[in-house]
Amino acid sequence: MFGYITVNQPELRIREYDMYHSYYCGLCRVLKERYGRVGQITLSYDMTFVLMLLSGLYEPETVSLYHASGEKA
Repeated sequence: MFGYITVNQPELRIREYDMYHSYYCGLCRVLKERYGRVGQITLSYDMTFVLMLLSGLYEPETVSLYHASGEKA
């Protein structure tokens, strides 16, 4: 793969690397579904970084299913 931004795997915890890998694989699958092999060829580490950055910025608000008293909402 190519790109200026690469993951420093030795510095990541296993859980963090698994999260990065899931973003990378998910992006690859979506590109293949929507654009075929040409879409997969465009995949880079930089695109994965942008996906993770935008996902962090625009994640939906968390909805609590329980009140502070412990009862269901």
